[in-house]
Amino acid sequence: MAPRPPRRVLLSAAPIAGVVVLLFVGFGAAGAMHPAPYRPAAPLAADPLVSLVVGHPAGGANTVVGTITNISSPFQGTYDPVDGDLYFPDSTAGFLAGDNSSNVTIISGTTDQVVGQIYQGEYAELETPTFDPENDELYIPNDNSTPTLYYPNNVTAFSGVDDLVANIDTGDSSYPLTPVYDPVNHLLYVSDEATSDIEANNDNVSVINPATNTLETQIQVGLGPIEGAYDPADGDIYIPDASADATDQTNVSIINGTSNTVIATITGLSTPTTPVYDPVNQEMYVVNVGTNNMSVLKGTTFLENISIEPASDGGDQYASPVVDSVNGDIYVPAAGYDSVTVVSPENVVIANLSGGSDFVGNEQPIFDPVNDFVYLPGTGSAGNGVLYAIDTATDTVTLEIPVAEDPVTPTFDPATDMIYVPGFDDNDITIVNGSAPSAPPPGTYSATFAESGLTSGYWWNIDLNGSVENRTTTTIVFSDLSNGVYPYTIGAWDDPDACVLDEPTESGSVTIDGAPSTVDIAFKCAGSTGPSQSPGSGFLGLPGIEGYAVIGIVVLVVVVAVVLLAVRAGRSRPPAAAPPGSGGVPPPPSYPPPPPPPP
Repeated sequence: MAPRPPRRVLLSAAPIAGVVVLLFVGFGAAGAMHPAPYRPAAPLAADPLVSLVVGHPAGGANTVVGTITNISSPFQGTYDPVDGDLYFPDSTAGFLAGDNSSNVTIISGTTDQVVGQIYQGEYAELETPTFDPENDELYIPNDNSTPTLYYPNNVTAFSGVDDLVANIDTGDSSYPLTPVYDPVNHLLYVSDEATSDIEANNDNVSVINPATNTLETQIQVGLGPIEGAYDPADGDIYIPDASADATDQTNVSIINGTSNTVIATITGLSTPTTPVYDPVNQEMYVVNVGTNNMSVLKGTTFLENISIEPASDGGDQYASPVVDSVNGDIYVPAAGYDSVTVVSPENVVIANLSGGSDFVGNEQPIFDPVNDFVYLPGTGSAGNGVLYAIDTATDTVTLEIPVAEDPVTPTFDPATDMIYVPGFDDNDITIVNGSAPSAPPPGTYSATFAESGLTSGYWWNIDLNGSVENRTTTTIVFSDLSNGVYPYTIGAWDDPDACVLDEPTESGSVTIDGAPSTVDIAFKCAGSTGPSQSPGSGFLGLPGIEGYAVIGIVVLVVVVAVVLLAVRAGRSRPPAAAPPGSGGVPPPPSYPPPPPPPP
């Protein structure tokens, strides 16, 4: 191959147009330059430690489809939407470390096999873990009264089945509780429950940065803070007190997720439980055990108290409520009174449900968005463990599903619509099929994710069941999907400092049931006056400032080009012809003529 000849740079109309085009391309590429988006890790290979036969056989709605045995005193677990696994803390007699050890048992949501256990030390007091979808790590609060053991009073970060990432110290005798995840600032807020009259002044909230797995700061709050709740509308974290202060008051401290400071304190409460957020009216609800009512908060403002069914023994028998995220109703269990009070988003009591003896336990119910049922663990008339199924369309108790004895708060798997009910006394986990709808029409369909709020041209991505798509359009479409439930995670997007996700969570599931499905994803960008800038706003679709900058650069390039052409034209004028009789010959052209056309 002949060597490439040196390129000559000629200032002509074509190169000028090329410069202008490159400028426009450069501006377009500037918005597309970004780091590689987050991609979830591949699912873990199964490593069964306990043999069992369960699976997901065909069965009717709200029926028991299997039981996982030999799990020592399990309690409320956590679902991992990336790998589809479920993590259940257990108390003693673990498989890996012998008697009196505390572990987290990992169950595959696909096979219902025990695929691993995380050892947490002997006599450790564990809390329900929290999953961080950003780094695919699990955070397990661990209070251990013996400081010589492996994990005393900290939050342990795990990646995968048994890969220890970090131990994050929260202080001696701090008794850390289940972390609250802030999906906007990507921080974890851990209430340190120990009160100052026990050993140390640990009445604070430890803020953990999952990016570095380090303690970022500690925020002083009231006495004995318990697990809080995140408000996606304002980006605030609500932390109730469990112990009264010097004025015999228990309060709720409101922490701003951006400044990590207490911006307000709601006073006058009485032994509040963990709050719940209602996405329909964007209000926070806190049950007051001591006064048989429920406080309604919006932002930093107290709105009202709603009277609920009194507990028969005068209090101390309320669990945290659950919200029906579809219609916004709030279900408040009162164990002592064996009732559930139903409150509408308009903050009106619309029903009181009862189910006989020991209808309600001291555990929180859960909501199944696939079949619109609320599931409440309790005790049946024969003293057996049951899971009550409440139809939210009619607010009636439709079924008593037999489960393991002493059931605690269930864990919901949105990918399979299965409900896992730990039996604390039976050492079992009962698996309940949430729904069995009629067979949908066969075939494949599409799932469309429709974005609003992002600046035009910004890229964003969706991970649907392990398949990741990046787009700068307002929709991302996944085709050829069979009927089923598909978990999704909202991934990275351009300029997360200016545009934040205006959603309660970064993950969920989409159901394909004989027809295409659409999921709306809302973003909120700083300085925007509407849900999204239209593609035609500004110059050539660019926002105003960028558009004016491009116009200015184009004008400057054109002026420079004209000046250079004029100078070149002056320098390239041919010399005057030789006078007659001088015998002079005009000089040859300054550049060779163009080659002849090919034959």
